Amino acid sequence: MSTIESATKWLKKEYGGCRLKSKGVRLAFSVTLYEIWRARNAIEFYGDKVEPYAIIAKVKTCTYRVLYKLYPDCTLPF
Repeated sequence: MSTIESATKWLKKEYGGCRLKSKGVRLAFSVTLYEIWRARNAIEFYGDKVEPYAIIAKVKTCTYRVLYKLYPDCTLPF
């Protein structure tokens, strides 16, 4: 089993519900995988330098943007 598969299995076990925090954690995990994949492709195919802080900022921005769009009246519990 790969690391991603075990992390996904753990995530489903720990955050499998439909609460706001569960959705936020699963969304952040998915966005993190996507942004790491994009950074890897930028380095591999274009020779770009990617700063880790830029990846973290993109993950936070995307996660909060989606959660605020889905739940505009709620305060986020993280």
